[in-house]
Amino acid sequence: MIKFFRHIRKSLLEQNKMGTYFKYAVGEILLVVIGILIALQVNNWNEKSNEQKKLQTIYGIITKDLESDIGKIKETIDFYKKREPYLKQVLDNKLTRENYTDSTYFNLITYTPQVSVSTRGFNLLTASTNDKAFKDSLQISLTEFYTLTISRFEFLQNYMVTDIEDNLSNWKNNYTWYPDYILRKNLEQFIDYTLDNPNYKNRVANYYFVHYGVSINYLEDFVSNADIVLKQLKNYHD
Repeated sequence: MIKFFRHIRKSLLEQNKMGTYFKYAVGEILLVVIGILIALQVNNWNEKSNEQKKLQTIYGIITKDLESDIGKIKETIDFYKKREPYLKQVLDNKLTRENYTDSTYFNLITYTPQVSVSTRGFNLLTASTNDKAFKDSLQISLTEFYTLTISRFEFLQNYMVTDIEDNLSNWKNNYTWYPDYILRKNLEQFIDYTLDNPNYKNRVANYYFVHYGVSINYLEDFVSNADIVLKQLKNYHD
């Protein structure tokens, strides 16, 4: 093709047709420019197509993350709801020695499930879009959802763990029965403490507030908001 154009230019010059030569040269330049523009446009289309495929893959990962997290958080909510009658037994002054045939009473305020969400998909989304000023509405919704959720769950986890650590630390520093309790050897003195000492009821009340006044509300909000985000993700794929 290049040899063909050179041949035409040489022929026009030899025939001393300068006006025609210049017109032809301008036309040739325009053809080259148009070719470059078309190539750039095709390249842009390919890049956008690749970005779209990558985004769809990331949205698929986020969808799986959310479905798994919703299941785990619902299990945590169920755990709290099953534990609530045990705590109320203490708070309502109805705890008896006979209740301790159920081992749950030994761990009422020394255990809580871990509260967290998988951020694998969201981290991929952030890494792939953090250099772009524009984000679509779904990316904005996901960013707002995960920013709030991560902040809330970090606060909850620290709040709950601190409460449990305080309970164990108090028992360790103030009660001789602590070694037996922690090793599950002789629990009679611990049972006496839970039945007679107001300190225990105070700690149960605080545990109840942390988990039922704060935590369970955050977890139920997460499930509701995650369901909304899941619908947005599925609508995007449709």
